[in-house]
Formats: sequence, structure tokens, C-alpha cells
Amino acid sequence: PKATAAVVEPVMDFDPTELVTTAEKKGANYVLNGKKCLVPLGSSAELFLVYAREGGAGFGNVQAFIVPRGAKGLAVSEKERNMGIKALDTVRLTLDNVEVPADAKLGGNKGVDFEKIMSYSRVALSALSIGVSRAALEHSTTYAKERTAFGEPIGQRQAVAFMIADMAVEIDAMRVLVWEAAWQLDKGGPATQETYLAKLYSD
Repeated sequence: PKATAAVVEPVMDFDPTELVTTAEKKGANYVLNGKKCLVPLGSSAELFLVYAREGGAGFGNVQAFIVPRGAKGLAVSEKERNMGIKALDTVRLTLDNVEVPADAKLGGNKGVDFEKIMSYSRVALSALSIGVSRAALEHSTTYAKERTAFGEPIGQRQAVAFMIADMAVEIDAMRVLVWEAAWQLDKGGPATQETYLAKLYSD
């Protein structure tokens, strides 16, 4: 079955360590309440991996629960009208006392290492940003060489040339930060700070 993950919430200054969506133990089941947005490929997904707070704030209290599309209390919106990601189908989820069995909790009683999941996610998203930025740099460089004004390519003018040089420096800085973060993850040690800095710089 098609599955997707629901992490982001429709709140200002979203912080994955302070999720509003909650999971409360009720006998042998869990009851989920909250809202999610930017759920990728949600229109066709049959299963949703919903991240919710089980207890107080912090990475250690975030757990993931498998929720089937037809679950009672789960509402899936129409495709969201986003500003810059037109090609990606995203939806909103509303969870109103959605009850799931205990074995729907990913990782069983131990749960998931949400901090590590976020670290890998940040590296992946940062690497995507580098690719997009590199494509923009290559397009800008080619355009600056081909576009002429006042009898010469605009790339010959310092204002344009310096902008392109700054772009190249920024992209290399992004790449080094992502490499450092990925290296720390490969070593198996904590990499929260490195991955956060890489994501922050590449946003």
C-alpha cells in the first residue's frame, strides 16, 4: 500500500520538538488528536505515518503511529494550493480522536529515535537545496555570458560578476556543511547540531 509521513503542522514557527498533535494511551489503544499539513502524496496514500507528542516537549517524546486512510475521525483535505511546490501533491490531515491499536506505534514499546530521523531528513533536504542552487548558478553563469548589453556580455560587468561569484561561494559553503553533517551521521554519533546548521544555512 502507498504510505506517506505527516510531520509538519499548520502553526507559526513550527518546531518538531514541540508538536501540537498528541497521542494518549487509552487501554490497549492510542488516541490521536491534532492537525498536519504539507503531507506529501496524501491524496493517494493508503497509510499515514503520523508523528505525535506522547508526553511533554522534546525529541524523546515524539512517536510515530500508522493510521489507515479510512480510520474513524481522520479527515484528509483536498490538494493544498502551495506557493512554490506545484508539482508535489500535499494535503492536510485532521485527527479528531482517532483511535489506533498499540501495535500501530512504530518501533513497538521502544518507539522511534525522532532526533535521528530529523537529522537524516535535514541532510537530505540540504542536499536537495545544493542541487537546486547549483542549477541556478549554472543557468546564471550561462546567461551572463550570452546576454549582451551596451556591446558586451553582462557578465563582464562587476555588479553581475560579483553576484555570481558570491553564489558560488555560498553553494560551496553549503556543500561543506552538508558533508560535515553527513560524515557525523555516518560515524554513528550525535549530529543534531551539525545537521541543524546545514539545514539552516541551506534554507
